[in-house]
Amino acid sequence: MNADGSPLKFKLYHKSQSGSATNRFTENLAHTILIPRSQKAQWLHNAGSVLKIVFAIWGGILAAKLSVNILAGFIAGSVYGAACCYALYYFNGVHSKFFTSHKHPVVKEYVAQGFKTHESMIDGNQIQKVFSYLIKMLY
Repeated sequence: MNADGSPLKFKLYHKSQSGSATNRFTENLAHTILIPRSQKAQWLHNAGSVLKIVFAIWGGILAAKLSVNILAGFIAGSVYGAACCYALYYFNGVHSKFFTSHKHPVVKEYVAQGFKTHESMIDGNQIQKVFSYLIKMLY
């Protein structure tokens, strides 16, 4: 496929220390990598994001109507939307931006230099990291 669509913006982070010997501080530097993709992939990625959001809202509304936990409805709708989205990708021969962007050669090169993804930069417990990973995967 031709890379005629707008590129996918993938962010990697790096902790940098600067300052003098007595006054050191650490900051997270973000670097955006542009991954080429076709117009078809760009359109399907956008449509997939809309599908997941619409089904999450629909699940929340349906849960409210049925007097069930609204958060559970949002989650169930989001999971259903994600399943529809990944089926859409599969039948159109497009790879998921979430699962394949880490495999791009330029991304691998930056990771080898010490750059990390957002999930690996979280200074928290494992539950926070898993929750962040799931949110990013669903949206």
